[in-house]
Amino acid sequence: MERSRSTSTVRTWGFQEGSSFTQNDVDMSANVAVIGETFVRTYSAPSIPRPNHARQQSPFRVVGVLNPKGTSAAMGDDQDDIILIPLTTLQKKVTGQPWLRWIMVSAVSRQGSYAAQQQITLLLRDRHRIRSGDDNDFFVRNLADLADVADEAGRVMTLLLASIASVSLLVGGIGIMNIMLVSVTERTREIGIRMAVGATESNVTAAVSY
Repeated sequence: MERSRSTSTVRTWGFQEGSSFTQNDVDMSANVAVIGETFVRTYSAPSIPRPNHARQQSPFRVVGVLNPKGTSAAMGDDQDDIILIPLTTLQKKVTGQPWLRWIMVSAVSRQGSYAAQQQITLLLRDRHRIRSGDDNDFFVRNLADLADVADEAGRVMTLLLASIASVSLLVGGIGIMNIMLVSVTERTREIGIRMAVGATESNVTAAVSY
């Protein structure tokens, strides 16, 4: 069966080797996995053993290795330290939990993400049978809002650094001005004596710059 060359349109994460698991793997709860670059460097194993809390050993067959993405800019986590397995395999053979802890979705545009967020909220309230006026028993997080917060923090840091630089320049300018003023003040008497004994303007200038 032909396999997909990307994990999904949600994360748009391509492969350096192999490919993703198929819909048949999901339907059959197959023991297949897609791993990240960090896992390859750390273990270099052809199969992935099940967690220690599993009832019996059942190795997973690696069908693909993801392209490296590096550290997450938002959280600082290693995005390549990851193992992906079919949802049905996770629920039936690993956790034993039929529910989902979190879901990741994507929108066609930044503005469309807010409409999608509202629709998801309404759908989950209906599926969870939450009556009107009651609080949600879930939360929906829009990464566009997190991006806005990050942009605002960046602007604040830029203004802060600009203010610090301006104060530094002001203090440095005042310091240089005071040094020059002290230098001239200390030579005022010498300049007066030179002019009293007939020194020319060029000699006085030389005395000041000395």
